[in-house]
Amino acid sequence: MRESWWIDVLEGEYEGDKFLGVEVLSKHLEADNLVINDLKKVKSIVKEQIDDELPEDELYYKKLHTNIMTSIYEYESSQKIENKKKIKHNQTQLNKIKIAKYYFSMNM
Repeated sequence: MRESWWIDVLEGEYEGDKFLGVEVLSKHLEADNLVINDLKKVKSIVKEQIDDELPEDELYYKKLHTNIMTSIYEYESSQKIENKKKIKHNQTQLNKIKIAKYYFSMNM
């Protein structure tokens, strides 16, 4: 059985003995059963959200891909900026601690 057998289960492609075998296995393997049930829920939610058929226009998918990649790039860029701010803040705090230690050691 291939690694993505659960896709066949979700799509109802297993019939007869194969389906019974998967059903028996999933009943005895709680993790597999949970995965299958969760995926069935996700599938039904996605189907509810899609009102129309997806277009077969290649330009639509190119734009969709571009929008997704742009969003990912913007998110990663914002995370890099946040990380730089955190590093700068931590460096500032470390410098303050060093200065405080220096002045504390001078008074003793």
